[in-house]
Amino acid sequence: MTRILLAVAVAGLALHTVHAQQAPAFSSRADLVVVPAVVVDGKGRPVADLAATDFELREDGDVDPITTFTYVDADAETAGDVPDTPENGRFVVLVLDDLRVPLTSGWRVKEIAERFVKLMRPQDTVTVIRLNGDHGVTSNRQGPLRQHIKRYVPFGEELESLARDASFSLGTLASLTQQMQPARTAAR
Repeated sequence: MTRILLAVAVAGLALHTVHAQQAPAFSSRADLVVVPAVVVDGKGRPVADLAATDFELREDGDVDPITTFTYVDADAETAGDVPDTPENGRFVVLVLDDLRVPLTSGWRVKEIAERFVKLMRPQDTVTVIRLNGDHGVTSNRQGPLRQHIKRYVPFGEELESLARDASFSLGTLASLTQQMQPARTAAR
C-alpha cells in the first residue's frame, strides 16, 4: 500500500513538473503615451504639414523615439468619413497652462481650446483641466467644456512678478530683523 501511495505521489510530482515546463511564465509591458500638440507660428496661426521628424520627445532629459505619428488637420471636414458610433469616439484631454502662460496670451489659449471643442464629434469625450489644481470637466457636450474654458485665466508673468516681490519683501524683512537684533540686545 505504501508503494502505491509513493508511486502516485511521484507521478503527481512528475506531471506538475511537465506542466510547469510546458507553460513558461514571462511578463511583458507596453506603454503608449499620446502627446497631442497644437503648433502655432509667431503670429498665432496653426502650422500645417508637420511630420514626426519635426518633433523631439523627451522624458527626464532623455530623448524617446516617436513610434507613431498622426497629423490631424482640425479644419478638414472628415467627420462624414467616420460613422458616429461610440467605438469611433476619441477621448481627448485639453490641458490649459495657467501657470506659465502670460496674461497677454491667455485669449489665444481660450480661442484655440474653444475652436477645438466646437469641432468635437458627438461620440467624442473631452476633458479640460487647468494646471492650477482646479477640478477638470469631462463631457461629450460642448456647453460644460466651454464654461470651464471661459474661466481660464493665466497667471504666468503675474505669478513670476508676485514671486519676485515676495522674495524681495522677505529679504527686506530678514535684513530689518537682523538690524534690530543688536538694538534689542543693547536695550536690555
